[in-house]
Amino acid sequence: MKKLVSGALALMMAFSLAACGGGGDEGTTSSGDPSSSTSTTGGTAKNTFTVALDGEPNYLDNAIASDNVTASVTELLTTPIFSMDENGQPVNTAITDYEVSEDGLTYTFHFREGMVWSDGTPLTAHDYEYGLKHAMSIGVADASYVNYAANYITNAEKYYGGGFGVADMDDMGYTATDDLTLVATLKTPCTFFTQIMMLPVFAPAKEGVANDGDYTWAEDVSNPTCGPYMPESIDRTSEIVLVKNPNYVDADKVLTEKLVLRIITDTNAQLLAYQNGEVDFARKLGNEVITIYDGQDDLVMPGGIINYLFRVNSGETGPDALKDVNVRKAIAMAINREEICLALDAGELYKPLYGIVPEGIPDADGDFRTNGGALFEENVDEAKALMEAAGYNESNRLSLTYSTNSDATHETIAQVVQQQLSQIYIDLTINTMELRTFFDSTSEGNFEVARSAFSADYLDPMTYLENYTESYQAVVTSGDAHYSELIESTRSMTDNAERMEVLHEAENYFVNEMQYQVPLLQYGTFYLVKPGTEGIVYTPQGGTDFSHVVVYE
Repeated sequence: MKKLVSGALALMMAFSLAACGGGGDEGTTSSGDPSSSTSTTGGTAKNTFTVALDGEPNYLDNAIASDNVTASVTELLTTPIFSMDENGQPVNTAITDYEVSEDGLTYTFHFREGMVWSDGTPLTAHDYEYGLKHAMSIGVADASYVNYAANYITNAEKYYGGGFGVADMDDMGYTATDDLTLVATLKTPCTFFTQIMMLPVFAPAKEGVANDGDYTWAEDVSNPTCGPYMPESIDRTSEIVLVKNPNYVDADKVLTEKLVLRIITDTNAQLLAYQNGEVDFARKLGNEVITIYDGQDDLVMPGGIINYLFRVNSGETGPDALKDVNVRKAIAMAINREEICLALDAGELYKPLYGIVPEGIPDADGDFRTNGGALFEENVDEAKALMEAAGYNESNRLSLTYSTNSDATHETIAQVVQQQLSQIYIDLTINTMELRTFFDSTSEGNFEVARSAFSADYLDPMTYLENYTESYQAVVTSGDAHYSELIESTRSMTDNAERMEVLHEAENYFVNEMQYQVPLLQYGTFYLVKPGTEGIVYTPQGGTDFSHVVVYE
């Protein structure tokens, strides 16, 4: 789920993550017809599972599922080439196996026989080819994950800006050679290419239904899907109802007949809905829930590798003051991260972060963040000196507007930072928006400073660091040509130790030397889940896959 999570991005949030969860069979502990399934304790499976979503999803086309809210719905409607397991690793789903050429440039995927769409028509390798090319036809401004195809697949960079039809892309290195075979030809080796292919832009699309450049087709519930569920009704402002797809290739493993996804944006409302039995799963909750439900089966805390940033717009759409590196450094140094953690009052869920990449991402040897260390230090006195050198003082204060979306955690962080920055002559006005409005506004570069959170789409530092290259941002709000060159230079490196060394250099330049973004915290996820629930796959990226969920009563 990319991405700049604060945008849609990308920057795609346990509070609205950019990582897309998947699942395969991991986490499923029962199988068979849900009407007759029983747990090991003798309970009977419920026919309906109700989930509280924390915001309004976009149109339900995998091509534009760049935020966690949208992706949590679209992943239930598709059969991906690879799903994500509880360790964040790819699991063969639509394919039986694949081969990689010796030079690492050619991937050949072999698809399962007998797959069909919900209308009974064949689901083939051609649909997977069409799916990616359909996403490319929409373009990066809306289908942000097409950057991954542009970065690695031969000739894909020609089309990622959109404006081309699928028929125009016959030279793109992504071709179905027959109904059961798909060949991807890369322009440079990519050791994590199969992890990238877990992203929703690699999902299939049906020709004649998903037309060039269009994603509004997904609003029509009569259109066929190919996942464990299919839509019965869609109201993206209030409730989406999905029903089991009897033609799904693994329909015997889908144990719940109906999923009801209710949009409940307020944390207190989600908690009340859970406590009243109106929802079985709540995921947008205030931190007090951790204390209230401590030691109870309802509380699930799977951890995670999510960063939380104070996003700074130093690009053309940002204020002139933020183009001064010393102002950006002053902001980073003036914020006391331990105070934020104490204010959030959530035990060890949050911890200070002094780099873009959080702990939990492997280096060539060991952990990338541990090896990279803290890239800056907090020092209010030095921060004041930097601001004074830039011309600011008590009689000439800097006014900035901080954009965020409505959420108790976001609001607490904003208020603490607001108080802390007041010490260095910065008056921070907090602008709270509805989630979808927030995503759209920040992704278009319409902000000065903003909250941002991003979870890994795959377990490599690039999943965080490439977000800030110039080619990756629809509107460039952060980074510069030198940073982009450092990141791009690693794409052709086959020596992983050498590649990681350059990624450390790039992160140090981005944060320590230029302070293009201000890291605040690392955190995980927590949920309230009805006791007796089985089959949910929780990923370290903060995703939740409900494909095989079942509640036994």
